[in-house]
Amino acid sequence: MATLAEVRGVWGPSKEIWHIVESTLTLDKPPDYHEFEIVLKKYKPQLLSLFSSTQRSALDRKNINEHGSSSGIQVYGEPVPRIFSQSFVQEALNLSDILDLNEYASMELLLASEHQKPRFPGLQRLPLAIMLYYDGCRCLSYSLRSLIQWRFDGSSDTDLGQEFIELVARYTNDLMDEGITAKILDSLKTLKIDNIISKIPPNQATQSIKYRLQLVDILEEYTMSLAECLFIWSFYKPLSKNDSLKMIEYVKNYKPNSTDDALNSVDVFMLSTTLNCIDFEALGTGEDENIPSDTSHPLVNDATFIPEMHALLSTNASWEDEGLRGVILMAWSLVLRVCSQQTISIDNPELLEDDEVILEYAIRIGALHFLRHKVIKSRVFYNEEFLVRRIHSLISGVIILMPLKIKELRNGADESARIQQATMQEGNREPTDLKMEFSDFLYLIGELYKTDPLNLQLNLEYWCQTDIATTYGGQSTNVGYRGRPSYRQVNLFKFVRLAGDLLPAFLYVPYVEMLTGLATGSQAAYFCYLILKSNSSGHGGGASVSWDHIFYSFKSYYVSLHESVSRSVSSQSQQVYQITPEELAALEAILRLIQRIIEQDETARMALYENQAYMPLPVLFGLLGCVVPFTLKAEILLTLASFAKSQEIAPGLWQYLESSQIIRTNSDENRKIGIEVELAEIESKQEIYPETRAFITLLDNLTDAYYPSTSGTSARETGFQPYLKFLLEDVFLKFSTRQYRNPSEKWQVASLVLKVFEKFMRNYEPVPEFFLENQADNSVMATGPIVKPPGHELFLRMLQPTPVLKLVLSVTYTACIGLDELASAAAGRNFLEEAALYALRLIELSLLLEKQLLRILRAYDISLIVTPLSILLLNVNPHTGNTDHLLYIARFLTHGNTNPSLALSAVNILYHMCRSSMLQSDIITVLTNTPEIALEIMKGFVEHLETLHNEPNVLQDLDQEYIEKDDNILNATQIHTAVSESILELLLYCLDLPAPNLAHFLLGYDVRKSVSKTTLQDPGILGTPHTCLHAILAILQRNLDNGFKESPQIIEQCYHVIYKLCSSAETCSATIRYLRNNHEFFTKHLFRMPFIRDIHTQDELDTPDPFKVIMMLQQSWLLKCIALELRSTSLNRQRSDTHNLVELLVSSSDSTEDDISNISTALESKTFISEFSCLDGGRTSHPKKIRLFYLLDSINMKQDIETDLQLEFFDPIALDQAVQSCQQVWRQNGAKVCNINTFRRIIQEEVNNILSKATIDKERLNNEVQALLKHVILMNKRQCALSAKLQAFEAWQEVVEIIFSVCPFDLFQPKMREDLLLRLLQEILDRCRRDGTMSEIQAPAAGVVLALMAQFRKFTSFKMRDKPFGLELSTIDSKTEDTLSFSTFRDVLKGILDFILRSSGKQQRVRMNLYVALLYYLQISLEASKSSESKKNGNDDMMVLYSYGDVIMDVICRDACDAPDIGMTLAFTVLDVIVSMDWQKRWIDYLDVKGYLRHFIEGIVRSDEILQTLTVSAPISLKPLYIYESKMALLARISSYEHGAEAILRSGLIPMLTECKFYTTRPPEQLIASEGTLNDDESFTPDALDRHRQLLFPILEIILSIFSSLGSKHREAYSQILDFVRQNLNIFYATLRNDNVNVSLMSLKQLSLISTIIYHIGDGSSTWYSQFDGNDHEGQKLYRNFLLQLRKNVLSLIPRFCSHQQWNQFIKRASVISHHGYSNPLIESSQEICKQEIKLLLQQICLNIIAYCRTTLAGTNIYGSACFSPSLTKAVPPELSAARKGLSQLKKPSQWPELSILIQLLKDCVDNFSITFDVYKKYLYKWNNSADLMSEEWKDFLPEDMILMLEGKLNKNRHQFIYTLMTKVVNNKGKEITNYFYIIENSLYVIWHHLEYFFFRCPTLDEYTGVLISRRTEIPLKLRKLHDISLPRSSVADDESTVKSDSERITKEEYEQIKTDAPLCLNDSILQKMNEIEDIFGKDKSRLEFIHALIRNLKRIMKMSN
Repeated sequence: MATLAEVRGVWGPSKEIWHIVESTLTLDKPPDYHEFEIVLKKYKPQLLSLFSSTQRSALDRKNINEHGSSSGIQVYGEPVPRIFSQSFVQEALNLSDILDLNEYASMELLLASEHQKPRFPGLQRLPLAIMLYYDGCRCLSYSLRSLIQWRFDGSSDTDLGQEFIELVARYTNDLMDEGITAKILDSLKTLKIDNIISKIPPNQATQSIKYRLQLVDILEEYTMSLAECLFIWSFYKPLSKNDSLKMIEYVKNYKPNSTDDALNSVDVFMLSTTLNCIDFEALGTGEDENIPSDTSHPLVNDATFIPEMHALLSTNASWEDEGLRGVILMAWSLVLRVCSQQTISIDNPELLEDDEVILEYAIRIGALHFLRHKVIKSRVFYNEEFLVRRIHSLISGVIILMPLKIKELRNGADESARIQQATMQEGNREPTDLKMEFSDFLYLIGELYKTDPLNLQLNLEYWCQTDIATTYGGQSTNVGYRGRPSYRQVNLFKFVRLAGDLLPAFLYVPYVEMLTGLATGSQAAYFCYLILKSNSSGHGGGASVSWDHIFYSFKSYYVSLHESVSRSVSSQSQQVYQITPEELAALEAILRLIQRIIEQDETARMALYENQAYMPLPVLFGLLGCVVPFTLKAEILLTLASFAKSQEIAPGLWQYLESSQIIRTNSDENRKIGIEVELAEIESKQEIYPETRAFITLLDNLTDAYYPSTSGTSARETGFQPYLKFLLEDVFLKFSTRQYRNPSEKWQVASLVLKVFEKFMRNYEPVPEFFLENQADNSVMATGPIVKPPGHELFLRMLQPTPVLKLVLSVTYTACIGLDELASAAAGRNFLEEAALYALRLIELSLLLEKQLLRILRAYDISLIVTPLSILLLNVNPHTGNTDHLLYIARFLTHGNTNPSLALSAVNILYHMCRSSMLQSDIITVLTNTPEIALEIMKGFVEHLETLHNEPNVLQDLDQEYIEKDDNILNATQIHTAVSESILELLLYCLDLPAPNLAHFLLGYDVRKSVSKTTLQDPGILGTPHTCLHAILAILQRNLDNGFKESPQIIEQCYHVIYKLCSSAETCSATIRYLRNNHEFFTKHLFRMPFIRDIHTQDELDTPDPFKVIMMLQQSWLLKCIALELRSTSLNRQRSDTHNLVELLVSSSDSTEDDISNISTALESKTFISEFSCLDGGRTSHPKKIRLFYLLDSINMKQDIETDLQLEFFDPIALDQAVQSCQQVWRQNGAKVCNINTFRRIIQEEVNNILSKATIDKERLNNEVQALLKHVILMNKRQCALSAKLQAFEAWQEVVEIIFSVCPFDLFQPKMREDLLLRLLQEILDRCRRDGTMSEIQAPAAGVVLALMAQFRKFTSFKMRDKPFGLELSTIDSKTEDTLSFSTFRDVLKGILDFILRSSGKQQRVRMNLYVALLYYLQISLEASKSSESKKNGNDDMMVLYSYGDVIMDVICRDACDAPDIGMTLAFTVLDVIVSMDWQKRWIDYLDVKGYLRHFIEGIVRSDEILQTLTVSAPISLKPLYIYESKMALLARISSYEHGAEAILRSGLIPMLTECKFYTTRPPEQLIASEGTLNDDESFTPDALDRHRQLLFPILEIILSIFSSLGSKHREAYSQILDFVRQNLNIFYATLRNDNVNVSLMSLKQLSLISTIIYHIGDGSSTWYSQFDGNDHEGQKLYRNFLLQLRKNVLSLIPRFCSHQQWNQFIKRASVISHHGYSNPLIESSQEICKQEIKLLLQQICLNIIAYCRTTLAGTNIYGSACFSPSLTKAVPPELSAARKGLSQLKKPSQWPELSILIQLLKDCVDNFSITFDVYKKYLYKWNNSADLMSEEWKDFLPEDMILMLEGKLNKNRHQFIYTLMTKVVNNKGKEITNYFYIIENSLYVIWHHLEYFFFRCPTLDEYTGVLISRRTEIPLKLRKLHDISLPRSSVADDESTVKSDSERITKEEYEQIKTDAPLCLNDSILQKMNEIEDIFGKDKSRLEFIHALIRNLKRIMKMSN
């Protein structure tokens, strides 16, 4: 079977070696010597052969034909053979024939083209394969060139070691020794571009002009790089003799491949290489010594080289190009001349005498002409410094080494001049055999130095600067250097001077042209000015080339021409003085010289302008008015344009221009004059337009400094209008219809005029005054007409479908089509690009200004019809008939070989178009209507993104980022970077727009169907094109590979785009999945973080480093993406992905792996525990840092405060306002900075205003302006740095919060989680406590502290689980957990407290977060104290608080007084918790002594009216309610302590509350009804009744706290509370009498609180009653009546709430409300849990009532001795009713409830206690073993509704939820058991009391009895003393002596009935059960054997009664 596996390919390996060589030599990544050496050896055959070794093979062709489409061919890297289609096989064979390439290599190349097709949309396989082949050749040649160039030019300053230098030197030497020179020459000979293109099959659909141009560019770059290899080598190290001779043979038989007169790049480099082979400078300079400068050159070390070379060059054989031969012979003549001056031994010394003969022959065959027209005019000549220096050396060498020959040439020229003059005098024709060699030589010198783009200033060698400065009066400031001139300078300057001596007319123009070339550069121009000045002063012996002679000639011409015109007019003669062609050429040459001098040197310009003898402006304008050729007028106008560069000259020049009327400015005259006529009648006929172009240049320069005003007659059109009209009407609108001799001039004219228009638009800003001129109510015109800038007229024409707009759009269309068809080197292409560029900028500026204009029109109601350009661009294109203007603008991005500024403007236009959000669909439709063009546009965007020409680690300074930059002064690298930034800016903006938008299209999302359903793939997969997303990912990956050496701004924007894609709801799913699965994006990039590891220095604080600022932004966007990825993987339960990211974050970041591709292996090789063991909570001496801490270290939280400037001339307030007005958003991250350019304009206006009012020292004013600008720039840098730091910290915060709040809880082991949380808290708090920490970062830092503390609270609550409420059973084992180590945790408390003290009172967000964090800490401490054996931890925490003294107390108390609403609420809550922990009660004392407690209480009174509104109407805000609740909670906490309750009483809380009305105001019925209709799920606001209860309950709870602290017997407390109750009886009675069947939790809670208060009132009533004065009978009576009325209402509750059956009915019909106050919403929504809560409240109410009865039985002097009627009938069991059949059924009515109710309650409670207690034990056992429960077990345990919710909704942290739910259920059951027990205890006591009273002390029927009861705050856990069972004798005596009413007496029948029923109701069974209950549940209580004692007494009573 045939195999392709042995063929690695052609294109791929070439790209690989180029990438390796470039990255290694440029240090893009750390190099490896051995790897680099292996690569070089591996690819050495390819470099030597340049693919020539892979020749075609008949056997391979046969194998491919036989097996390609049948059995298949083994492909490299694939496990099984691949079967190809027959068409593929045939294309591979055709490719082999076209490229003369091996068949297998052709097949591999075709496979590569198939893979690369997504990058080249619209291109078929075969043409693409050809392009890839030559791209591979180009890469090989690039690699070879890089190696050679680095060896000679880059190794000297490289950071690579000596071994690399030696390796490259040895390698390149081997290549040269093995004949690489011959290979290159053979390749250049055989490679013919036309032949290659002709071989491509014509049936390929992609045979377009654009493809041909791309292929030609690749081939030209390939051949040029090969030629460069030879040139670079020969320049630094001479070629061998054989190679040198081969070079001569090559150029001898080589015909230059040039499409025009000039040589192409290959020709120039090959010529220069040949000149390097015969470099005469290798033999020595010929100046001072005869020592060869290069002993390694064959000219020096090989005696046979010169004879053999001379023989080869002297042969009579013809050359393909004689001019080329002449140049080489000229160089060889210099070699012979230097050899004749040196002591060099050669075989034939006589040949050295042929030097002048050879030079003469070289000149005769056209060497000078060839150099001037072929070499110097080549487009690549001035791009290479070495080329320019080589020709400079050749020309200067001829002057220095051949002085006699130069003199001979000059003599010949003089002779020719005499012959010419004689011939002209005789009237004969000029002879044709004149000697022009010297003229050509002068022209050559002028042409060589006329252009100097590299600023080499080689022409300065022709100026002997010291002699000029001293001899001709030059200023020292203009001299480049001083010192003795060299021999070379002296000879060259002598040549310049002697060439101008006695200058004949024949040489005048050549000499002036030479001076023009030598005057290039400011220094050279100044020297030339001095030379001409010296000639004027007589130093030149009356030379004709002097300023005097020049301007005298101008005046003479002007006078002659003017007088001749006058004479011809007066005499009506047609004879006018005419300038001869020779004079015309001289005048034009002189004008060009003047232009060159004054354009480049300001001193010369001003000197000539101010010279009164010359008067250049009047003379030149005078000549313009004369009859002279229009070409001369063009040069005059260009000269005037050069003068216009000075602002001092521009006003005068405008005046001369106005007076000359070159452009008619008088509107009364209709005829055309001046240039208008010449343009229409002369230039149009000649089809050349030099005068028009020159005039446009003049206007361009003039308008840079000055605009004309409305000066002149009233008939003159205002301002610049006449000139603008000429430019618009006569030039621009007609340029496309005129005929041009040179087609490129058409676009030259267009580019010039469009450049002026673009400048006008750039300097224009719409203001209302420009549009109010024609308004009827305009008051602006009262002061005179307004001069509108020229940009105003242009702007209005761009916003209407005018011819101007149509022509601008036509220019863009024509340029777009033309650039597709023109080669990059085509003539006139640069003018076409410039015209297109300025047209695009006009559109861009109009789009930028149109919104501002529309705002002005709307604001001032101006009636002006305009159409936004964004709409006009969507109109029909007349060229195509479609709405595709925007399409052709976007296609400028597809021209990769054009000026990148075109792409920049095109992207900006798209950006401004996208800002019109309504046009998004239209824009996408226009760009994607044709799929092929859409893919081409996408490719253009991708190419510009990927084409980044950056210097490593170079960041544009921020002071330049806000200046309107002129693209003309940007280099190619900056423009390419700007294009990439603009594309990314466009993507970022569009991603915020609704989908689909332009960004989605460019990034590869499906904009035709659904963006959210897009499946992203790699390029080529399922037809996926290469998109901007792929380019962005490639840029980011390359940045990682190259060590962060890409442009940091672009990298930051790339990360920003990725973040927006990941955070958008439309794109997040597809993007995150693609990044994770296809690129491992998050792990690879996180592995390299942090990007900044440097230590922050003081310099950075003073002046922030822009590079670090951008790097922080990069890091922040990436961290935000990682946070989103963590959240996504956690929610989707992708545990491995989450684990990998978290492991990277919490592992050490000092990894040494360089290969990021092995990140997965690196992760697998690590263990999570071992890496994380470094987190020990700070308990080790040197804890190992993790990546999270390194990321935090990269954010410097310190920044110096800006210092104020000391201003002398400016008002600081006005400056601040100016800065505010110039603010703009920086890089879409919210930071506002001052636009320096706008601010500078404002300052300049102010400076002009200051200078116009007073005489001020300008130097001091300028210094202050500069200082002010620097200050604003520094302010911008600091603001950007601050914004970047905040963003970076917020990103870090997001990651941390996601790790602990969203990631699986069991991702960390408990100890690890605890250590990490502690370390993070310590790190953040330590940084925030340091001096100099930025106040702006404190808020997010406090947020982090809060989030971490919340997670720590959650962690500890899970770790330290509370034991359920109830009895601790010895039979049930409770699990123990490791307690928290507070030794480290207490540092967190100190950090929080320090942070609070450092935060300002204005930073309430910081305070609020810290208060919540402090609350979490204190809650953890409280829980830990409860679970521990002692309260040491809590006491230690309080000792920390005590250590801060009164400072922390004062801060918190002040916030509780005057902080905003939320801060005040939190401050009260903090005080509440601290008071609960304050075992020394210092805080209560501080609140009392300092008056804060009184202030808090008075605040309640002050907010009475506000609180009243909460219940009478719908509240606007609930903030007052929350503040009230938190304040009352604190007061309740204080009152729960005896010391605090006394302070509360002293502060007068209860009397003040008594005076308030807010809790007594019941909501209106209509408000209750209206709010009751709202669904609880639809409104967060509680209803009116709930709001009323939220106001009332805190008051009731405070009263209960006071009773609990001081007891019911405390006189002051009882007095104040009693007064409160009596003043609010309506509330108490309304609650007690409420018989609403729909009972809610809140209503039951209200009844529970009020019944508890009544219990305490009853408990203290006897003591209070006994304290009345004996004479105060009225008071006693009122008090007794109040108590009796209260008792009556309480006893009325017994039938409703003291029955188990009633409880069940309440529970069945109870309405469940939504606001229960639970922390878990799932528990809150459970009906079963709500029923349990209702039952507990019912038990509590019943217990309060029974306890009230028990308590009031002691106060018989008020209530009597009974509160139940003596009826037990209903309590007798049915089976025992037969024993009492003989008794009559008494029906006596009674106002008291029957005692049978209480007995029945007792029996029900006894029965339910046993059942509930068994369930409790079962639940408690399961709670202790909750971790081991199976799913079926917890389903049996939970309520049904909770099981459904748990299965349907909850999938995360299920175990934690179940545990919380089980704890709630167990606690409820425990409370239920406790309530049962105390109900049993109190009921049994009351029953015993009544039976004893009825049996032994009850009076007869005519006696009176009465009763009343009360209860405590909490469940009465115990009675005071056992002997309290016996009633006091005094009470009995009082009762017996009291006269009773008949209705309250007991009859004998009742006595007999109760005596019979009591044993039946209280039988031994029920009594035995009660004894068992106390044995089980009451053994740990303080009232041991209490129930037993009561039972014994009951038995005794019943026995005695019988």
